[in-house]
Amino acid sequence: MFQLLETFISVYENNNFTKAASELSISQPTISVHIEKLETEIGVALFERSSNKKITPTLAAHFLYEKTKRMQSSWDNIIDELASLSNGKNRSFKIGASQTIGNYLIPRILGKLQKAFPKVDFEIIIDNSEQIFQSVSMLDTDIGLVESPLVSPNIDRQVFMHDKMVLLGDPENKTWLLREEGSGIREYSDRYMMEHNISPETRLVINSNEVILQLVELGYGCTLQSELVNYPNFVEAEETMLIRPLYAISNKNHPDLDEKIIHGIFSLFNISKK
Repeated sequence: MFQLLETFISVYENNNFTKAASELSISQPTISVHIEKLETEIGVALFERSSNKKITPTLAAHFLYEKTKRMQSSWDNIIDELASLSNGKNRSFKIGASQTIGNYLIPRILGKLQKAFPKVDFEIIIDNSEQIFQSVSMLDTDIGLVESPLVSPNIDRQVFMHDKMVLLGDPENKTWLLREEGSGIREYSDRYMMEHNISPETRLVINSNEVILQLVELGYGCTLQSELVNYPNFVEAEETMLIRPLYAISNKNHPDLDEKIIHGIFSLFNISKK
C-alpha cells in the first residue's frame, strides 16, 4: 500500500503520469497500474482522464492527498525517532521562512536555537510567504515564519514581531523594483503605491531581495523594503507609516509537532506562545 500511495502523491503533485514515472524511476505503464490498483482498493476514482491524456484530480484525490501527506509526515517522524533510539541520530526540524525573515532574522537566533537543542538537525527553507504557507499546509515544513497574513482553517497563526517599512532609492525614480506575486512585501508595495497614487513607468519584478537591493544601490530604481534589511548609508531611505506584523504559522493537524522547539523559537523572539 505504501508504494501505491507514493505513486499517487507523485502523480498528484506533478499532475502528469510521465513526470511521476520519471520522478520515481519507474515506467509509465507501472504508474498507471499503481493508480488503477489504488482506485480499485479504495473504491473511488482519483483522476479523471481526458482524450488528450490530461488528468484532473477528483475531490476524492484532494482529500486523499491531504490525509496521505499527513500520514507521510507522521511516518517520517517515526523513522527519525527510531533512528535516534538505535544509533543516537539527531531528529530533524524544518523551518520555512520568507526572504526578509530568512535572511535577516533567522541568522540572529539559529546559533542559540542549535545550542538549546543539540540533538536536533535544523533545516531552513527560504521562499516567498505563499510558498511557505503551502509547505506548512502540506506538512512539508514544521513551522513557517512569514510576512503575509494568509489564513486557512488548518493553520495556527500568531504574530511574533512587527516590522516597519522603508522606501529605498530616489522616490522620483520612475522605475519600481518589486517582488513577485505571493511575496509578503509585494502586498505592501502595491498598497503603498495605491495609497500614494504612484504609477511607475516601469515595474521590474524580481524574486530576490538581495538583487533588488543591489539595483537600488546602483541607482536603478526605488523599492519598498523592511527596515531590517542591510543597505549602505548612501542609499536614500524614507520611513513610511506602514508597519506589518510578522507571523509564525503551524499546521493544526501536524502529527508530531515538537512544542518545546516552538516555545524555544518564540522565546528567542521574546514572546510567549498562545
